[in-house]
Amino acid sequence: GRRHSRGPVPSELWRMFRRSEGGRARDGDPCTVSEYGVRGNIIRYVQDQGGLVSGWSSSCQACLVKQLFFNVSVLQPAELLSLAQLEIRLHWMPLRPAGLLRGPRAVSVSLSKVIRATLRGADPRASRRLLLSQSLRPQLGPAAITVDLTPLAESWRKPGHNYGLVVELSPPPGADPEELAPFLPGNAFPLEEAWTLPLMEASLVLIS
Repeated sequence: GRRHSRGPVPSELWRMFRRSEGGRARDGDPCTVSEYGVRGNIIRYVQDQGGLVSGWSSSCQACLVKQLFFNVSVLQPAELLSLAQLEIRLHWMPLRPAGLLRGPRAVSVSLSKVIRATLRGADPRASRRLLLSQSLRPQLGPAAITVDLTPLAESWRKPGHNYGLVVELSPPPGADPEELAPFLPGNAFPLEEAWTLPLMEASLVLIS
């Protein structure tokens, strides 16, 4: 029959597999996931299924709003959830030194939970509750954000209660608007060095 392609195995799972193969986990509790410090023997990596809420706009050229949605129905009713950890990785596009100097020095990341469906025409922000807000500086490697969502993910297991999350990337407060504008021909900095938001990927680690 036809083979279905599978996504790459998360690196953390490979590390746990190699440790168990080498026998280093024999002395510990076999029902404890030492990498996360919780009890459990089933580990799942659930990928984000959310879509883009809004992208670049004339009012804010460096703002991005994305919905995160994780299908927690993969958990069986009898399973006891020990940990639900959100992992967000941000990948900045390579920039030359001129681009790093020209662009904003950081990006603000805010994470909110959605508590109810938004009626048409209503302000969607009224249905959100802030969970996390922080600033990250551009860097060569990916930046990682982890958040313990165990109580929230437990509530998502109830039918009709999973409205997902919303992540917003924006310039830091007080950023110079000129830093966010596209570069004009003749400027000292080339056009391709304009500031761009990092690429984002998210997954939810479920341990039961």
